[in-house]
Amino acid sequence: MLSDILTITSELSWKVSAGGPQVWELTLVVDEVTVYAGKPQQFAAIHVDDMKELSLARFELMVLEQVGKKGSKTALVCVPLETGEPGRIELHETARNNLRIKLGDRVSVRRATSDEHGKLIVVISLESRHSSVGNRIEEHLRTYFAEASRRLLPFHEGDVFVVQDNLRFKVVQTDPPGFCTATEDTRIELGLGYSDIGGCTEQIEQIRNWVEVPLLHPEAFAAVGVRPPRGVLLVGLPGIGKTRVARAVANHAGAYFIATQPSHVMSSIVGQSEERLRSAFDKAKRLKGRRAIIFINDVESIAPKRNKSSNCEFRLAVQLFTLMEDVINYSNIIVLATTNRPDLIDPALRRFGRFDREIKFTVPDTLGRLEILRIHTRAVRLADDVDLETIAAETHGYVGMDLASLCSEAATRQIHRKFVLDNPDSEGDIVDSLQVGMNDFQFALSTCLPFSLRENPVIEIPHVRWKDVGGLESTIQELREMVLFPIRHADKFKQFGMSPSTGVLLYGPPGTGKTLLAKAMASECGLNFLSVKGPELLSMWFGESEANIRKLFDQARAAAPCIVFFDELDSLAKPRGSRMGDSGASDRVLNQLLVEMDGINARKNVFVIGATNRPDQIDPALLRPGRFDRLIHIALPDEAARFSILKAILRLRPGASLTGFLAETDLQWLARKTPGFSGADLMGVCRRSLELCIQSLGEGNGVKRQWQAIAHSKDLSTITREHLEEAVRQTRGSVPEERACCSMVPFKVGPMFVQLAVVHPEAMKKMGIQQFQTILIESESGRSTALMCFSNEDCPTDKIEIHKIARENLGVTLSDTVDVRGVIQDLIAKSIFVEVLQSRSSGDTVMPALKAYFEDATQRQLPFYEGDQFVTEDGLWLKIAKMTPPAFGSVTKSTRIELVAEPIPP
Repeated sequence: MLSDILTITSELSWKVSAGGPQVWELTLVVDEVTVYAGKPQQFAAIHVDDMKELSLARFELMVLEQVGKKGSKTALVCVPLETGEPGRIELHETARNNLRIKLGDRVSVRRATSDEHGKLIVVISLESRHSSVGNRIEEHLRTYFAEASRRLLPFHEGDVFVVQDNLRFKVVQTDPPGFCTATEDTRIELGLGYSDIGGCTEQIEQIRNWVEVPLLHPEAFAAVGVRPPRGVLLVGLPGIGKTRVARAVANHAGAYFIATQPSHVMSSIVGQSEERLRSAFDKAKRLKGRRAIIFINDVESIAPKRNKSSNCEFRLAVQLFTLMEDVINYSNIIVLATTNRPDLIDPALRRFGRFDREIKFTVPDTLGRLEILRIHTRAVRLADDVDLETIAAETHGYVGMDLASLCSEAATRQIHRKFVLDNPDSEGDIVDSLQVGMNDFQFALSTCLPFSLRENPVIEIPHVRWKDVGGLESTIQELREMVLFPIRHADKFKQFGMSPSTGVLLYGPPGTGKTLLAKAMASECGLNFLSVKGPELLSMWFGESEANIRKLFDQARAAAPCIVFFDELDSLAKPRGSRMGDSGASDRVLNQLLVEMDGINARKNVFVIGATNRPDQIDPALLRPGRFDRLIHIALPDEAARFSILKAILRLRPGASLTGFLAETDLQWLARKTPGFSGADLMGVCRRSLELCIQSLGEGNGVKRQWQAIAHSKDLSTITREHLEEAVRQTRGSVPEERACCSMVPFKVGPMFVQLAVVHPEAMKKMGIQQFQTILIESESGRSTALMCFSNEDCPTDKIEIHKIARENLGVTLSDTVDVRGVIQDLIAKSIFVEVLQSRSSGDTVMPALKAYFEDATQRQLPFYEGDQFVTEDGLWLKIAKMTPPAFGSVTKSTRIELVAEPIPP
């Protein structure tokens, strides 16, 4: 804002008529400027005969107004026209535009009754602040008003004037009101205009239609017989620009701005809060027809939902309802209110006749952020290496306030860096050398989080790169395509009317790199990253868990493009009805998650990644297309992948390199010696070998002596093969060996996976089998079983992966061939007789364990085959002794489960 007083020298005064305050008025025809072309736009030339009739002297002020229409006025300086015929007036094009007239129209001209010198003139720029001359706007304005005060030019509220480089400005306020002349004592302020706001183009267009047009042209609404809007609610995150837009529209409309803050209204004295609120509305009504905007900030604090408010808040809300009803009778008043929590506002306030228009402010896109950055850096001394477009591309989720903070932090860092590192005795040289560089902005980006993500304690900007992830090249490529294609090729999806895939489930044993993959994808693709563990969203209070899910996705949409990463997804998304005794809370949480992932609310480049080592514990509804429509198995690494992982791990060691730390042959040996180890296990081996190396440096002289030796050691690159061998002996894989050696089902060994068979999607397509469909498998020996089919692209197209126990039921080995066919219609088992073959539990606990197992199986609709054996998590080794109807079928709640004491004869 140009708030300083412009010091200007006055060289010339106008001659004022010696006559009394006469009110002579003439109607003249508008003509093009001829004699005074190139003179100030505030000059108006009329014939000397007309000047005599109006008693106008040279350089005296006169007031012009449209003929036949209400409204447009302006104040100009009279200059004589000695040629041509009387009855015409030559006006500059800018003056004609201010009066909304054209050549040949008629205007009313009268002598001004006063020429008061202005105390204050507030103007706004109508040009873009980030244009080629945007940084020189204040300089041009200062130069213009220096000349205007020398000539004592008049300025009328609502007038537009043009300065150097064709920059246009609008007069929005004068003191005294109406019009005044500029003098050396006049304070000139550059007010807030639409050009000072970036990233809100759509919202500005809406507010101009719903606020500016009703205030400036109320007769248009009266002509069609409708009432214009009287209340507009601005909804958006804090710092997104709601208040700035409200002040800008008040300036452009020439409206008096009456701001009301909840802290100024609320009072502990009964009735005083309502009185303070009424006073703001009464102030607008006393303006006697002058346009006014009543601005209420954080309206949810004044009018919260009445069923959840105190007695004082209840009375205040009712008072606001009454005042809004009364505003309808005033065409010169509009009420604007802001909120970032529209769900807390009483619904009665948002109905027709009150706040019946709502403008939602969304987080700006890359172009909007670039506009904002150019506005906030127009006065900043930037280095040549600063690329605002790159900064705009890296600030997903940032609003105007965040970007202003970013620019301030970058400038502050430059100042601190210069004054700390340079000689403090040469402060003048330091000030001259200050330039905010790209490295200052990069530092600010690492410290300034967008407001939309600050409330979430688990938000982070990952610093993991693809090179830090070893052995998962094909998975990395698939994830890159899932995220980058919708962003870079959004037009292609739109062209074909398809929505991109935005959900992926990473499943596999613990420690295989699922979380690391998600972080690397967010970092490499330049996305915000929200990491959430299931239990963090759960709450003991009714409805709060569902609200946490909604809030999480609202934050992600505000920070889009964003990755929402659900670690341990199985803890949050268990099959509905599987948890007893929680009053359905888990089911409500899952239902809310399904709603958010269905995209009823636009996802807006929000990518959801889930990670689990128990995919059998996830509700099948989450795994359908449109939700987690990509299932990626992260298996235990083979020898080549382990070698790649070891190289990635050792690259992270400070100051270490492959040649200076260990030989490549050592890593190859270590990869061969660690079958069944996950990435986390390999990290543990490397960590333990380093600890053994440190111990050897201390030579066994106690902890204190060890650390002293390490402190004075110049070379820590002394890890040997012996250290690695000892580390391998002391470290064991976190995955049970049975699962690591089994190449069939790549899941955790448990009761549910006996009934699962994994097939490649292409093989399923050839056989006409769907996901989770029951299939019958028959071996060459004639033995059969029924399993549930599960797709996985990592499975070879000519193989079927089944559990070890299922292979024993079929009597096959890994190299045998089986016949597979799908079951068209599942059979429902009426009764199942179960025989206990082996148990680690007492007899009293067998039946509860058996019941719990079949309740779980019921939720998953798992198939059972007569004669099959299976094992529960409690160590029960069971056999399906008999089924009715015979052969196979799925269990339901109506299936009767009986435990038989002795084998049933065939």
